[in-house]
Amino acid sequence: MEKWAIMLLTGLFLGAAFLIGSPAVKAMVNGKKQVMLTFDDGPHPDYTLRILDILDQHQVKAIFFVVGQEVDHNTTIVEEIHQRGHLLGNHTYSHRNVTTIPRETLLEELAATDALIENITGYNPAFFRPPRGDYNIDTELILAETGHSMLMWDACLERLDLNKSRQAVDTLLRRTAWKTNLVLLLHDGDPSGRHSRQITVDALPLLIEELRVRNYQFIDPTSPSGAAFIAAYIEAGSSQWYREPRFWAGSMVLLASLPVIALRRKAFRQSARQC
Repeated sequence: MEKWAIMLLTGLFLGAAFLIGSPAVKAMVNGKKQVMLTFDDGPHPDYTLRILDILDQHQVKAIFFVVGQEVDHNTTIVEEIHQRGHLLGNHTYSHRNVTTIPRETLLEELAATDALIENITGYNPAFFRPPRGDYNIDTELILAETGHSMLMWDACLERLDLNKSRQAVDTLLRRTAWKTNLVLLLHDGDPSGRHSRQITVDALPLLIEELRVRNYQFIDPTSPSGAAFIAAYIEAGSSQWYREPRFWAGSMVLLASLPVIALRRKAFRQSARQC
C-alpha cells in the first residue's frame, strides 16, 4: 500500500477516535465499576412495594421517577419510598410525550408533580426524566428555567421481546459489558395499564447479584458520592451518546474510510494476480 494511503487511513481513524472519544465521557472512567438503579412510571400499589423489599434485602438504594397522577393515588407508597432512603424524581404528571405538549402544559406538569413529592417528603425533586426518553431543545430550556437536571440512562431491563427474567438480565448485561459507570432503567409501574412489571420483580434480585459478581459498586443517590456520580454522569451525557454530534461526525469519518480500504484491497488483488 502506498504511503499516501497509509497516511490517509491513519488520519481518518485518528480523527474518528478523537470525535467519538469525548473528553467528558473519558472522564467517567476512573477505574471503578459503578452502577445506579432507577425506576420509572410508578408508584404502583403492588410492584413498587415488592421492589422496595428486594432493594432492602440487598441493601441497594435507587431513584424512583414517579408520575404525578400515580402519586395522587398512592401517596403512602411515595412516603414509603422516601422513608426507606431512596430518592424521588419527577417523571411528569400525565406521562405524555413532552415534545408534543405546549410549554405551559409541561411547566404545569413539572410544578404539580414537584408539589406532590414535596408535600410528602419535604424536599423538591432535583432530577427529571422524560417519558420514553423523548425530549428536545425546548424541553432542556424549560428544565433550565425550572432548575431540574435531566437524568437519562444507559440501558433498560424490560423489552417487549423478552419475557423471562434470566433472559432479560443476560441481555442487559451483554449490552452494557463495556461500561464502567452505569445508570440502569427499570420500571415499577405503568400508567397505561398495558404492561405487567412482574418480570422486573423476578429479575431484580438476579440483576443485583450478577452486577456484584462483576464487581460493580451500587451508588446511593442520596449520598454525597452519589450526588457526585450523578453530576458527572449528566455532564458526560454517556446515556445519550447517540444524540452527541461527535458520535455522528466520528461515524461519518469511519464510513468515509471504507471506500478507501475497498479500493486499496482491489488494487492489491489486481497486483497479486499480475505476479
